[in-house]
Amino acid sequence: MQKMNELFEKRVINQLTGNQVASVREVVLDSEARQIVALVLTSEHSRDEYVVRMEQILGMGEFVVIDGTRPLQPSADDSEIVALRQSAQQITGKKLMSVTGEQVGTVGDMYIGRSGVIVGFELKHGLFGGADPQVFRATDVQTVGKDALIVRTPQPIALSLLAAEETEVAGPAGVVLVVIGNIRV
Repeated sequence: MQKMNELFEKRVINQLTGNQVASVREVVLDSEARQIVALVLTSEHSRDEYVVRMEQILGMGEFVVIDGTRPLQPSADDSEIVALRQSAQQITGKKLMSVTGEQVGTVGDMYIGRSGVIVGFELKHGLFGGADPQVFRATDVQTVGKDALIVRTPQPIALSLLAAEETEVAGPAGVVLVVIGNIRV
């Protein structure tokens, strides 16, 4: 599990060659802001933008490792990614509100699992403090809207609890399922 904002500027390595091919410029989320669809990359040798879809990403740790069997595709050639980028909204800094209309804070960052699924939203400027950052589980977020995220419960949990809850289980044919509590995403 890592913070979404830690992906920006990460170096992207081709698995076949071991060479750095680009760095992450942008993270493209699905229309409901629940998972990563692709990363937009830039090469150190040019200003051209390329897109790599989650299916091509083998790992996201200190580096992003991609399947090097296919050449990088220019971002302008992927109409779905173009549309998602045009309709994208900044999520960090948005209000976090309870279903009763109380603002509990703002989104500081998002936490993602290895498969690119958003598992939590970090609470910033809330009433809850302490050494362990406070988060709302992604499953507790009812709506991601233009102006606010609506949470079902006004009580965040400790990041350490979210990390303990998140486990990854290998599914059929190597599919990775993210298990959060009792809910598979």
